[in-house]
Formats: sequence, structure tokens, C-alpha cells
Amino acid sequence: MTPTLLLVALVVFAFFVGHVLNRYVSRYAALSGAEYLLVGALIGPQLPPRLVTTDSLERLVPLMSLLLGLTGFLVGLRARRTFGGFKYTAVGSFNSVGMLLLVAAGCTSLAVSLGLGDSEGPVIQATLLNWGEWLLELHANPDQLLLGVALGAAAAVCTSGLLVSIGDSLNARSATFELLKTCAIVSQLLAIVTIGVVLAVTRGEQGTFIKELGAWGWVIGAIGLGLVCGGCFALFIGSEKSTSRIFLATVGTVTFASGVGSALGVSPLFVNLVSGLSVGLVSRHEAVLRKELDRLQHPIFVLLLILTGAMWTPVSGALWLFPLVYIVVRLVAGRVILRLITGLVTRINAERIGMGLLAQGTLAVAVAVDYALQVPAHAPVVLTTVLVGTLVCDMSAGGVVRRLLVDAEADNIDLSSKSAGQPVTGEAGL
Repeated sequence: MTPTLLLVALVVFAFFVGHVLNRYVSRYAALSGAEYLLVGALIGPQLPPRLVTTDSLERLVPLMSLLLGLTGFLVGLRARRTFGGFKYTAVGSFNSVGMLLLVAAGCTSLAVSLGLGDSEGPVIQATLLNWGEWLLELHANPDQLLLGVALGAAAAVCTSGLLVSIGDSLNARSATFELLKTCAIVSQLLAIVTIGVVLAVTRGEQGTFIKELGAWGWVIGAIGLGLVCGGCFALFIGSEKSTSRIFLATVGTVTFASGVGSALGVSPLFVNLVSGLSVGLVSRHEAVLRKELDRLQHPIFVLLLILTGAMWTPVSGALWLFPLVYIVVRLVAGRVILRLITGLVTRINAERIGMGLLAQGTLAVAVAVDYALQVPAHAPVVLTTVLVGTLVCDMSAGGVVRRLLVDAEADNIDLSSKSAGQPVTGEAGL
């Protein structure tokens, strides 16, 4: 089957399965979108009937780079309008960085214990704990460290889609809701920037093609490519008012940035994040672009999840400890870090607030795919870890987030009524 026919078949299949899931399965279980990963795994080369072969997936790698680019562009384009003030942004930054570092430390330690990566000398020797007779040190080579940081970046991601969907259905107006939305977008930006830096450093460590550029030279180069693409879009589109032409120019910009980024071995996700940020800051067509791309968001995410599920290769033996460490550390860190920081910086009830960021969504999968495409040797470990972690977290997040927001809105109404000197009725409390 040619790549074109395969793509058409996948798109038709994706929307057919999506319709069936939404119409029948959603009656009995909450759907988060992560179930499309299972659909992809069922049609992939690992399980019969193997509708999609390994060769077919290799032909679709450019499409996956484009989907990653569109995802990064969407996050960058929306970023400026989704922050909830300096205080909330600071809380989200501390939470995301803490989550990233803890998961990275856990996964890097596991990689060292299992002896993954090459046998080069350690790139880092750090004392993690020195307390009385207890001494905990980390010794990691470049492969192990970059693998751990990549998994930490994926773990830091929290989806804003589920929050906004539930919040809109509840007409949420509480400070808890605003804080969680800001934390989610901050986590997305941090994750994409981190994976962009990781892949740029990996590219620099390879020592091929412009050897003098160095690891951080690739980082600056990736940023420059994104800025150039965003600037070219703004110059090219000018004062154009046609929606269709603006949309085509956007797709062309993302396609070019994704293609060049993939060819150079850097992150298409990161390059297009920078491009989307620059367009959102300087272009007069930002609102039109957001409206047009929002209509494509669902098919983009569905197709990316199905292709990711299809390219998944399961690990064996002790490597299954990676998903376990990823999930446990993320759950513990999510409950502790955000609760602590929120209680110190704000007056929001922080008792269960960490559970509001349980769901990961498509972007965590995109971060894993971005790394897997550029570092194929780690693809099975990274994809297995993030896909299992995303499924576990997302399948259980819907009810948890809804209960948290319902309670937050009830508290908000209670406080508002008391401040106005009015009694609180049972109906209002619901």
C-alpha cells in the first residue's frame, strides 16, 4: 500500500473508531483520548493482524514530524493568552521543574542500575543525599542522563484540555481552576523547551555535521530556526485578510520548520513552539490562526496518538520498571510539590490540588515521540514508559479532576455568599 493510501485509510479508521468510542463506550467509561493509543497498538506491527507494517511506519515518519510541528505551533500560539498572572506562573514553574527533576533523577538512577547506554565515563557525579551515615550519589553517562531528563520532561506535562472541558461544563470561576490552567500551560512550555534542549545536546554530542557548533550551538540554532520561520510567516502574510490563505501559509510554515528541524536532527516540536510564540507575539492574525487551528486540533491529536500506538515496541524484563518508577514518582511528586508551593504562595485550599494535574494528554506522548524519532536506540523504553504512564493517569483523571473542581466551585460560592452577608443554600453549594 502506498503512503498516500495508507494515510487515507488511517484517517478514515481513526474517525470511525472515534465515533464508535464516543457513541457506545463513553456510556460506561470516561474517555480521555489516550484510548487511541490502544487502537494504534492493535493495528501496529506488534500485534495481529498487523494492518500497519514497520516499513509503512517508516514512510510515515515525515507525517509524524509534521504532526509534532503542528502540536508545538498550537502550544506556542496559545501561550500568551493562557497565563494567570505572575504568582500563578511562579507556582506552575516550581511545580513543573520539581516534577521534572524528581522523575529525571528516578529514571536516570534506574538506567544506571540497569547499565543502559554506552560505557563512556560518567558525565555527572552528584551527591543527592548526605545525612549522617547515609550517602546517596548519582553517577551517569550521557545516554543515561539524557534518557532520564527526556522522561522527566514527559512526566512534567499536564494537559489543559481536560481541565478546560470540565471547567466549562461547570462554568468554573474559582481561583483553583485558574491556577491549574496556568500550571498546565507552564508545564507544557517547560516540557517542550526541555526536550528541545535534550535533542540539541544529543545532536551536538554526535559530533557530525558542523562539529564546531557544539551542543549549545544546536540549541541556539534551533531557536533561531523557529524565529526565522515565524518572522517569515509574518512578513509573507502581511495584511492578508483571506482566512484560507492565512491557514495555508501557516501549514506551509509549520511544514518547512518541521522538515528542516527533522533533517538537522533537532526537535520539530521545539522549533515550531518558538515559531508559534513569535507569530502569536507579532502577527495581527493570531486570533484567526487560533480559530482555524483549533478546528484541526482533534484530528491532529487522534492521528498522532494512533501512529504512536502503532510504532510502539514493548520492552522486556527489568525495563518494565521504568513505567513503574515513572508513575509512582509522578503521583507522589504531584501530590506533594504543588500542595506545598500553593500553600506557601497563595490562599487557595491546597489539600488535593495536585490531583488536578493528574492527566497528561497528547502532549506527553508528543514529547516521547519527538525523542524516540531522533534517538531510536531509546525508543522502546521511552515510548513504553510514557504510553503506559499516560494511559494509567488519563484513564483515572476525569472523575478526580471533576470532583476537585466541583469542590473548589462550592467553596468559591460559599466564600462569595459569606462576604456578601447572604445565607448559602443547599442548591448553591452543589
